[in-house]
Formats: sequence, structure tokens, C-alpha cells
Amino acid sequence: ADNAAYSSDAEGVLFNKAKTTLIQYPRGRVATSYAVPGSVETIGRSAFITATRLVTLSFASPSALKTIGPSAFESATSLASIVLPSALETIGNAAFYGATALARVCFEGLAAPIVEDEAFAEVASGATAYRYPGATGFTTAGSPPKWNGLLVADYSTAPADGPSPPAAVPTATSGVTPVPAAAPPLSRVGQPEQTAGGLSATIVATGPGQVRMRVVANGARTWRAVPLAVCTASKRVTKAGRVTLTCSYSKSVRTRLAKGPLKATLVLSFAPVSGAVSSATSLVTIKRIRIATPKPAASPGALPSRVTG
Repeated sequence: ADNAAYSSDAEGVLFNKAKTTLIQYPRGRVATSYAVPGSVETIGRSAFITATRLVTLSFASPSALKTIGPSAFESATSLASIVLPSALETIGNAAFYGATALARVCFEGLAAPIVEDEAFAEVASGATAYRYPGATGFTTAGSPPKWNGLLVADYSTAPADGPSPPAAVPTATSGVTPVPAAAPPLSRVGQPEQTAGGLSATIVATGPGQVRMRVVANGARTWRAVPLAVCTASKRVTKAGRVTLTCSYSKSVRTRLAKGPLKATLVLSFAPVSGAVSSATSLVTIKRIRIATPKPAASPGALPSRVTG
């Protein structure tokens, strides 16, 4: 009988019933390539973990992929390159951690996805993110300058044996990809607000696009010696106006707050559908907030004994 909750394909890959979530790739599969169906919106946590024989992963076109979950391709040590669809919004913690052959990560979208901690840690030396000229959000820092641990280059600079850009540049109508104008300063409304379980902030979006919020601890690090992520959040907007983002603290952050306040950097950004990304950075001190438990009402005193005489 058909399973009411799950389905699989001819390769033995496990999905939810609607095939919108890829749950588990068979770790013992011998084949070196796999094509992800176009219906898949989410690649689940640890879906391809230790898929050491997988060399080539492709996505149907069009692809609905929005999320790559935490540790999805962790220790997939033969995966050398990947082309990520334009609908992709989030790459989770340690998604490609330890994919030691991964040298080329190609992005079809014109805005960078949200990338969580260690997503590209311990990949190949010199691993590069390839993007369209004018794609926004691939902001580099450090020396050499990197974006989430990857060097950044345009498709036009790829080596002869490197990635080819997708068949058509999404915004190219005359063969030239427009370069966005400088972004206006990001407008923030008020100050960030803390709750017992997270942090919220409000900004003004100037039009349709994606709003993002990222909070990283200053000085505190994970066991892998990378900065501790306090929380992240994102939201797609369809029109101009105020947008409030709220992110929830992870268990490790709540444990850390039990020891005392945590100083962190808050980064808010807005990536419009067309144009450059605007952002604002501020320092915040995160404190543990205790929720007061109401005291039970005092029980009424004992009634006096009835005296008879």
C-alpha cells in the first residue's frame, strides 16, 4: 500500500509524500551522480551527509529549491562543484562542511542567499563562488577577501575547465548585465528589542526584495573555533514599507547567556529585486531575560474551630 507520509524515487532517495522535501539520499548508493527533481523546495538536514561517492549533483530546470538544510552535504568528500538554482534563499549551518573536494559553487540567482555558520568550512583550498556580474549580496571581507569562506568571481573569469554560466542571464535583455547603482543607506526604525527567546528589529524596505538579519557574538566561538551565531532571520517582501524581523536564540546561545551578558554584532540588510544591497551594523548586548512566574495566591488562613459549650 502507498505510504501516506513518504515517497521515494527509482534511485532509493527518500522524500515527503509531495516530493517537496528531500529527506535522505542512500549513503551506500554507488552511482556518482544524481539529479534533484524540480519539485524539491528543501534539502533536509544531513540528507547527503557522508555521500562520499557523489561527484555530480544537478537540479531540474526550473527548480523550486529554496533551502539547503544544516549538514546537508557535510563530508560529501567527492563533490567537486555545484550549480545552485536561482530560487535558493538559505544555506544552513555546516551545509557543505568537510566537502573537501568542493572547489566551485555557482549561483544562478541575482541575490546571494542567506548563508549560516560554517556552511563552506573545510572545503577545497581556494574554493570560489561564481556569480553573475552585478549580482548583489556577495560582500567580501578579510585578506584575501572572501564571502562566507569562499573567494568570489564572475562567471567571465572562470578557468577554461571551470563552470559555464547558465544558458541565459535572468536580467540580460541586450547581452549586457546591468551593474546596480550604489545603494542608499538602510533605514532602521527604533532600537532592537529583546525577548526571553530572541531579538527583533525593524527596518524600512524601499520596495520588493529580501530583508535579512544576522547576529554574531563578539569573542564567543563554537567548538569548531568559528564565531558563535546568535540567530538569523529573513523575509521576502513584495512592496515598500516597514518590516520587522524576529530571530530565536539557539540552545547553545541560551546556555551561554546563563553565564552572563553576550556582546554581539547585529547586521541588517535589504537586497532589492534590482539594485545594490544596503545594510546597517550595530553592536548589541544580549542579556538573559527571565520570565517572571506569578506567585500563587496565598491560601486563606485556617478557619477558627467551632467552640461549643
